[in-house]
Amino acid sequence: MICLPYAEKQAKKLKLTLKQELAMLLSHGILHILGYDHERSKKEAKIMDELQNIMTEKVK
Repeated sequence: MICLPYAEKQAKKLKLTLKQELAMLLSHGILHILGYDHERSKKEAKIMDELQNIMTEKVK
């Protein structure tokens, strides 16, 4: 689930559009469902960050 009020606040804080923030949250959640965990290790956090960037780079 994505909390829209939280996403709106986070988008404003990060100077992103709501669409960009929602894309980031969605891709982050998908990566967790696929088994990635940024809290396990720095290496896995880096991999997850790179994958999330690839997944969201096309969203404007």
